[in-house]
Amino acid sequence: MTFAQAEEPGDHILCGRPTGVWRFRADAVQGRDQLGVRWFDQAMRNLRVRHWLPVSVLTGMSTVLVYLYGFFSLAWDIFEDCQRHNQPFDQAYRSEHPQEPGRWFPLHDKCNANFDLVPAWVNPAVVTLATATVISLIITVVAGGAKIGRSRTRVGATYPG
Repeated sequence: MTFAQAEEPGDHILCGRPTGVWRFRADAVQGRDQLGVRWFDQAMRNLRVRHWLPVSVLTGMSTVLVYLYGFFSLAWDIFEDCQRHNQPFDQAYRSEHPQEPGRWFPLHDKCNANFDLVPAWVNPAVVTLATATVISLIITVVAGGAKIGRSRTRVGATYPG
């Protein structure tokens, strides 16, 4: 169905994935919806825990793996590692910044003011992946709550009270 065919208020327009996971009502697309409530309700019905839980797990595992990669980039013997990377070891710089190699985050282990043994991409990747993990976990919880809410409300059911 195309936008031209969806002119009746009850028609659905399939958007996004070819399987039609996201369905928007035609009246919401044409601006007849009140603040997008119907669109949001339809989107919440289409959220699936089975879609977002693997995303949460994969981004979480990736966060841990990237952090461990950066953590194991830290030198056991700083002098030897700096020589292996053809960088001069600056003891004066290390004595001015004694807390830097021992911090949990951000990961740094500098030979001198210009060279860090931890790759530059590690800390931004950890932040980005951790943010993606939190967002996908929130969506997973919302999807789970939407599923629980749908299972408790049945059409035509009467509740005492």
